[in-house]
Amino acid sequence: MYRSGFIFGVVALFLTAMVSALLAWCGPCVGILVGLGAGYLAGVFEKPSSNNATVKAGAIAGAVGAAGAIVGQVVGGLLNARFATSPAAQQAVQDVYRSWGLPANDPSIAQGMVIGFYLWPICCSVVDIIAMAGFGALGGLLWWQTTGKNTRPPAPSAIG
Repeated sequence: MYRSGFIFGVVALFLTAMVSALLAWCGPCVGILVGLGAGYLAGVFEKPSSNNATVKAGAIAGAVGAAGAIVGQVVGGLLNARFATSPAAQQAVQDVYRSWGLPANDPSIAQGMVIGFYLWPICCSVVDIIAMAGFGALGGLLWWQTTGKNTRPPAPSAIG
């Protein structure tokens, strides 16, 4: 279960960083697919003998993979903040504010954007852990329903 969690943690790190750099609020969406994959792969690697053990292994794999998603969201947030504070992006924001009739030269606008880009990944961390553990459990259950219940239990060891 840890092996699949680490594999999908690395996958989540890169996918979430790319998605979060483009659209900061879509980072947690990656957790759904990655959690399912981690849970299913935990069933493939561990081959638990019961439904409950498969769900538990999938949930643990999803939660372990969430660490990569959290790091990816922070990296994506930093990239997003870097691009959003460029002079061209600041000018675009000021143009939008002017079109709405709001003060456009207020320095707190840029500060608020940067703080939001740093706080958003931190707030989403809890959501990522819960979502990836839940979808990891679902992935483990899917493995059990498709493959696991049809496999034979391993033979007892003669050593002993």
